[in-house]
Amino acid sequence: MASWKGQLVESLSISYGFISKKEKPDLSVRELAALADKRMYEAKSEYYRKKGMDRRGNQDAHKLLCQLYTNILKINIADDNYQIVNFDTDSAESTNEENATDKLSSWLSSFASSGQIYPDDLREYNNKANLNFIRDYFAENQNPLRIFYRRKLEDAFKRVMMEIVPANDYSKTNQSLYLYVKQIDR
Repeated sequence: MASWKGQLVESLSISYGFISKKEKPDLSVRELAALADKRMYEAKSEYYRKKGMDRRGNQDAHKLLCQLYTNILKINIADDNYQIVNFDTDSAESTNEENATDKLSSWLSSFASSGQIYPDDLREYNNKANLNFIRDYFAENQNPLRIFYRRKLEDAFKRVMMEIVPANDYSKTNQSLYLYVKQIDR
């Protein structure tokens, strides 16, 4: 396991807990498995405590982010792809499902041509929500890229912000970022 290398992640860690029948001879197999599982969680907790990390709040933080942002995508600008983390189909930058693609550049341009962006904001959107612009931008700095525009929501145009932020593991070889979309006008 220590020598394992992956395409998306550089390393792998495994949590485990164990017990032997000799240690607790009067326990059933089910009870032994439960104790091994309990020990695994204790070892995992100890590992993160020593690292100074508290993972208990991660689920709450994820829920809060999903409430704050209508769309959250993990994108890779080197590979021109994305993975959906959260996608609110009612208010999202959605496009025609028949034209759905996993290419980030296609998703961005398809939304631009969908008629959902206010015409006066379309030029800036097209200039900044362009894969080449995004690549050039993040080659220069690590600051978030923010794109403001108005989009059609419930028969009116409302202000929206698209924010693109480098992931913790962002590098020249791993150009992973997060793309967040937030409705500003409620």
